[in-house]
Amino acid sequence: MKKFLLVFGSLVLLSSFASAASPWAYKFNGYLNNIVAYGDLERYSTTDNKFKYSLDARVLGELSYKSRDFTIGLRAEAESDYIFKEGYVFLQFPFIRFEAGRALNLAEKLHVAVPEASFSRFNNDSYIYDLVNNTQVAHLTTTALNSDDKSQKLSIISSKWKGFQIGASYAPGQASGYNKKYEFYDDENDGHFENSYSAGIRFMQDWGYYKLAVSGGFLETNKANDIRIDLSGVKDSFEKRTEYSSGINLTLGNVVIGAAGRIINEVAPYNPSGNSYEGYVAAGGISYTFLQYAVSFDYQRSVMAGQYNIEGDDIVNLYQVSFKYNPKKKWHLWLSVGYIDMYDETELEENETKGVVGLLGLTYVF
Repeated sequence: MKKFLLVFGSLVLLSSFASAASPWAYKFNGYLNNIVAYGDLERYSTTDNKFKYSLDARVLGELSYKSRDFTIGLRAEAESDYIFKEGYVFLQFPFIRFEAGRALNLAEKLHVAVPEASFSRFNNDSYIYDLVNNTQVAHLTTTALNSDDKSQKLSIISSKWKGFQIGASYAPGQASGYNKKYEFYDDENDGHFENSYSAGIRFMQDWGYYKLAVSGGFLETNKANDIRIDLSGVKDSFEKRTEYSSGINLTLGNVVIGAAGRIINEVAPYNPSGNSYEGYVAAGGISYTFLQYAVSFDYQRSVMAGQYNIEGDDIVNLYQVSFKYNPKKKWHLWLSVGYIDMYDETELEENETKGVVGLLGLTYVF
């Protein structure tokens, strides 16, 4: 939390500086989440009393200088669980933008996720997983391609043209040492890899009552040593892995219907256990908004090659119903009730976690 407050204070100082000169501009926003979680789980609960309180925060700052022909700037983002999520410089021209630094890849940035009424992070490592401590079951927590999130990148992205936007990223990575037999030296959840390439495309169109958003993404990672599949997934080593993602949202007035998916394919696996952590995650959802109220139903299914038993897959089914109320513009009071079932396809009972979960949150967006 001290590191988060340090980044937060730096962004405030940048904002103060930017306001003093007219060619300079700044953006400053984020959220503060207070969450009380309850989980009646049969196994692998992270708490003894079934209740858990957590404080989650995000702050994003952007400082830019605008000339007649281009805009140059610095963008930084910090999260309580991620500390330093992004920090990069950008150069924006009328038709194209360049980014350099620690940033999300363009396939992830352009990804279209399923609609969600609450702030439970259903699309990105749900708070439900804070209640689960099951390391026996391999799983994916997001349909976005986020395997290389913690790396430095060079990215290029087009401006919107007739609803289309495309982009690509390159991450040079670090020396991986992937071929050093049984030598996994990463203990900080940020494994090494030689390089990665990603590309994404998104189409968005607004016809008033009807709106459509569609995306597709590709990510190739080479020579990885003990890298996480995603934010809370298992660690893996491989020579080459390809991933694909897609998403679609259709808006009909106050109703949004969406679906998204991600597929992992290990072209050349390298793992001492002999496992290849291939699989997919698929999600679907529908939400309805009326005045200050919103409700949604979401479902996510993760299927991965077994972590401890290569004869079957590891499977996670996650169901969630959410309600949200906005008493004031920046305040959100929300409740999510869900059911999670994590199990080994070989039906080893000791690997299973299932049960009802509840999340009550008060979120302030600034």
